[in-house]
Amino acid sequence: MKRTFIAIRIKPEKRLSELISELKGVFKSEQLKWVEEPNLHLTLHFIGETTPLQVKAVTDMLRLITETKSAFMLTYKGTGYFGPRNQPRVLFVNIEKSKELEQLVKETAEGLADLGLPGNLKLFSPHLTLARVKTLQNPQLFCSMVEKYNDQYLQRAEVAEIVYYESLLQPAGPVYKPIQTFKLK
Repeated sequence: MKRTFIAIRIKPEKRLSELISELKGVFKSEQLKWVEEPNLHLTLHFIGETTPLQVKAVTDMLRLITETKSAFMLTYKGTGYFGPRNQPRVLFVNIEKSKELEQLVKETAEGLADLGLPGNLKLFSPHLTLARVKTLQNPQLFCSMVEKYNDQYLQRAEVAEIVYYESLLQPAGPVYKPIQTFKLK
């Protein structure tokens, strides 16, 4: 069994990298688990435990869907968090909705459902996780920093591929190993 998910790899450009560096500096005394830059991604669907047969079926399904898709643009704008104001759990960058992204999520969700696997169609909220919050000494500072950037344009980047990943849980944090990468036209 492999723990798998479907995602778009995110390569931060100058503005987004600067924001991440600034937030790391401001929150250096807080207990946040930062996502390593090579692991930055937009999850389309978390599948979870997947048998070798299911991995092959998902790979075939993704090949069929992506061979007809063209590359598209995504805009990263503003910061946010999941969880209550006094106990946020995740710090993220918003990704603006796009028709192409929504269509890709819908088609892959339908493909997963046909295979009897979970997709997250109803729960899809495009975002880029920057850090998981363990505990905060100063929730007010955290919220004020998130609000400071909640409407700031960060980057616009092309999505030219979809990646089917295996997530290997390690003591130092997860390692995301591409099973297969699917290029868009």
